[in-house]
Amino acid sequence: MINMKQHLIFKLCAVVGLFFLSTTSINAQGNTSSLVYMDNGKLTYTPYANEGQTNAVNVIPDFSHAGYKQGGVALPDVPVVTTLNALDGDNRFQIQSAIDALESAEPDANGFRGTILLKAGNYIVNGRLTIQKSGIVLRGEGQGRNGTVLHAAAKYNHTFLSLGNPSARGLDEVSGTDVRISDAYVPVGTKSFNVVDGSGFAVGDLISIKRTVNQTWINELGMDEATLCKGRPAGSCNGWTTSYYTLDHKRIITAKSGNTLTIDLPIVDVMETKYGGGTVSKATADGRAENIGVENLRIESYFKTATDELHGWSAIDINKTENSWVKKVTAQFFGYAAVRINNSNFTTVEDTACIDYKSVITGGRRYGFTINSGTGNLFIRCYTNEGRHDYATGSAVTGPNAFVDSYAADTHSDIGPHHRWATGLLFDNIRGGEMRVWNRGWSGTGHGWAGAQTLFWNLASYKSGIRVASPPGSRNWGIGNISGGPGGGHSGNGFIELRNQPVTTPRSIYLQQLEDRLGTQAVDNIAIPEQKAGNIYDMLADWKGNGELGNPITKQEDEDAFITLGPLADDRTINNGRGDEIVITEMANQQKRGYLKFHLSDITQTISSAKLRLKVKSKSTDVVSNMLFSVAIDTWNDDTIIGNGAPNPVGSPIETKALPVVGEFIEFDVTTEVNTQKSGDGIISLALIAVGSNVNTYYSMNSFYVADRPQLVINNQLSVDDVATNDFKVFPNPALDQIVITSKTSIKNATVYSLLGKVMLNNPKSTENRTKLSLDLRSLSKGLYILQLEDSLGNITNKKIVKK
Repeated sequence: MINMKQHLIFKLCAVVGLFFLSTTSINAQGNTSSLVYMDNGKLTYTPYANEGQTNAVNVIPDFSHAGYKQGGVALPDVPVVTTLNALDGDNRFQIQSAIDALESAEPDANGFRGTILLKAGNYIVNGRLTIQKSGIVLRGEGQGRNGTVLHAAAKYNHTFLSLGNPSARGLDEVSGTDVRISDAYVPVGTKSFNVVDGSGFAVGDLISIKRTVNQTWINELGMDEATLCKGRPAGSCNGWTTSYYTLDHKRIITAKSGNTLTIDLPIVDVMETKYGGGTVSKATADGRAENIGVENLRIESYFKTATDELHGWSAIDINKTENSWVKKVTAQFFGYAAVRINNSNFTTVEDTACIDYKSVITGGRRYGFTINSGTGNLFIRCYTNEGRHDYATGSAVTGPNAFVDSYAADTHSDIGPHHRWATGLLFDNIRGGEMRVWNRGWSGTGHGWAGAQTLFWNLASYKSGIRVASPPGSRNWGIGNISGGPGGGHSGNGFIELRNQPVTTPRSIYLQQLEDRLGTQAVDNIAIPEQKAGNIYDMLADWKGNGELGNPITKQEDEDAFITLGPLADDRTINNGRGDEIVITEMANQQKRGYLKFHLSDITQTISSAKLRLKVKSKSTDVVSNMLFSVAIDTWNDDTIIGNGAPNPVGSPIETKALPVVGEFIEFDVTTEVNTQKSGDGIISLALIAVGSNVNTYYSMNSFYVADRPQLVINNQLSVDDVATNDFKVFPNPALDQIVITSKTSIKNATVYSLLGKVMLNNPKSTENRTKLSLDLRSLSKGLYILQLEDSLGNITNKKIVKK
């Protein structure tokens, strides 16, 4: 549980400039880093030299390749093929049997076998579950206590759910294909380099880039046994060896010109001839499973006492997979981790929590979200409490890997790379206790330098401080970090700038790098609106893994129908809303259009996003598109509506979208329309029209299964609300152009501050004795601000507002 001191520190961090942080002047863009900053709408990178060196040829690498399918790709919605209900007693056999049966099925053209849906309920599972083959998703109906709850009942130390093929290969070099890298120095951040002979390579080749370190490198780091283990008892500490730290980096060749190779992911560890240089070889990674997912459920472990360790240890282990995911999962009462990644690449873990560990609080325990090995893994919007190393990596982990927009409450140790040279790590907007990337010396039998090329970006520590140290020949960065609470402060010889001054542009370097590389749609695919508007730490702190993050409202439809135009427009025998499908086509003389109606009067919360969600029942060809329109007249009835007399669609389409495969859902963004009608008559009517003469159908509100029916998914959990104290009301919030402020008493003053305390807008005091005023926000960049309001009685309220 978050204690009051932590809560106060976080509140102070959220309004840094208003309370206690530096008053250093801020340029027009806000706080920006000298190493990576915005210029003409994109990031610009300043070359730098590594610790103890003078050649400024390195740049901060692009971390945005971390995540499913190398980042920026929405997680797939895999159709349900098997549905299970909770049984009395042990459910292990029925769940594992369903998995085994699905593993024997052939995958579809996209590599998916299907989803096993566990209906809401309590499932006692006495033992381990495994998913070893590609294209299988295990999905529940909610991660709250009223959703799908799996009870890990076995009374021994075990992993509850393992994903991946245990017999799969790692990254194997193809014998006889290795060549030396000819460059004397391959810098961090580059995607190209030269080899002695490139004739054996081609675009598309999977390769292993091997950093072949020598003893000179180990000695200069001070990681030789004589230096690292000085004074330690025999056998308690081991010096580093060249064989262990000769590390493979998995890459794919994207371009080739003579002996110059260009690769898909940036170099995250310098290869320097004087330290052994490197080689490149063709590689294979046979037998690895892909597209395995775990979604929307809760896993609770049995335990006997708070320090019991004979129970569930890790909720989910991901082993030797590619492009897999965990989303909307809460793990409770485990001893080690919610999600542990081993030798897996391009995994996304999102909206997932690890809470209420049960174990002794000591080494080897409480690593909530950890990467033991693997590249391109992303943890985003996660939460932990009572952990030791909440967001961490093991030894010799090669990146890029990223931890983004996450929270750790009541920590017992540090966040960061844990030991033995993990490289290419990003910790971006993490809130927690102590945070360190440093030389751990002989700790843990010789951890030594925990990481290199590790970026701490906009972190906030509520105790014990932030340490950023750089090893010789490498670099770690601490940029825009806040260190508060007992033992707070910044230390280390790493690159440290903007101490206690969060970077405002960009707030998240991961999201900005992703936008620069793939565009805004890629950001929309993986970020929630609250993230794009500002920080989400209040939301995470309030959530604590209980239920779904953001707590969206799922609103069922009130009425639907399809009408027929043309010669049959007056035919009342044609379905007007009594069937289980909505038919859409513009076929000549047979035009059929869908109508949907939702009542919004019971929605009182602020709406940050609203999506119309429809399940595709059929379509006549692979490529079918529909247009969604607003309908101004809401008086139609689904039992009587016919072609003649049906209200006409209004204006341009809200959206035009191609339909997914049959059995999947299509979503239309209707945020603006829902907000408009919510503040109007409280009813929204919509019309669906086909593009061309193809035919498709959706499940209607009369469908047998509730989950198949049309629905609005409304997200209302912004870190701002509509009503402040002292009878102030601010709307709309978020806002695009202006906000309106009303008060039961007269408004004396209204001032908008940046999060760093800079006055951005100041309404003049001529507003005295007015109970309503508007503020023009068009001069502000999109983001989160503090609105300070004062009434005529001297009452002052600080209110968060979001500029869209």
